[in-house]
Amino acid sequence: MSWFRILVLLALVPSVGACGFRPLYDQRQAAAVTADLAAIQIDVIADREGQKLHNFLLDRLNPKGPAATPLYRLRVTLTTDRRSLGLRKDETATRVNLTLTAKYLLRDQRTAKVLFEGRSRATNSYN
Repeated sequence: MSWFRILVLLALVPSVGACGFRPLYDQRQAAAVTADLAAIQIDVIADREGQKLHNFLLDRLNPKGPAATPLYRLRVTLTTDRRSLGLRKDETATRVNLTLTAKYLLRDQRTAKVLFEGRSRATNSYN
């Protein structure tokens, strides 16, 4: 590599910061988001699948433990649907589609205003 190319590259490196480039997961911005997520209280979700989802959300949203005074409340309703696809002659299922649907609602604790609501669905097959 010629000296000219090296000098050009060295001259261009400082301009990357001037163009507004910032890493996607910048620690300074992530701290504020992490604090907001940790302020979410997750209601109990029914059944075993709900318990697993509840624990997963706790691990992701509140890794350092629940907030002393939660600002938000998350309510999740989980439904399970199993559909047999492959059947033997004795009518036992050999393949099943499992669909989990989660309806969720995020409220502000102080005003009880709904901040966000939606539905998410995942389907998986097993033998």
